[in-house]
Amino acid sequence: MNKSKLAEAISILNTIKSFAKYLLIPTGAITFMPDIWLNKMKLFDLKNLLGSYIAGVFLLSLSIVFIDLLLKIVTGLSLKAKAKNIMKNHEESLNLLSHNEKNIIFEIYKNDNASLPLNNASVFKLERLGMIARPNVGERWLNFSYTLQPWLLEYLNKNPDYFREFQR
Repeated sequence: MNKSKLAEAISILNTIKSFAKYLLIPTGAITFMPDIWLNKMKLFDLKNLLGSYIAGVFLLSLSIVFIDLLLKIVTGLSLKAKAKNIMKNHEESLNLLSHNEKNIIFEIYKNDNASLPLNNASVFKLERLGMIARPNVGERWLNFSYTLQPWLLEYLNKNPDYFREFQR
């Protein structure tokens, strides 16, 4: 199957998926509504003529909506688990930092940013670990302004005793 046919098939399936939720209520109503009510709404003859097809469309629509909902739930749970795993890895990295690296993070945290030398190995490590970032090109020769990444700032705000060794 070539790419255009695959894209067309996916487009058709998405359209069917979107349309299924709109078919669910009317086909369910015709399938399960008492005959007296259907007769008053002039739908009793339609149910007698096409009832098995309408029930089939109802079951198919119900299946599509249920599977779509299930996929959304599984995807959401998967994303939450992945984010939790990433945060766990970040926390493990924080626990393995040297005193000098923690001191750099503390200085940035205390002042919202810090001008640090580019050729410092600890600065390079913290940048590669995704803990600090350079928001601008540079202030002075080989010194750059660094800030904390949002996840680290949030972690430090929630865990104020992380810097207990620096607090006097």
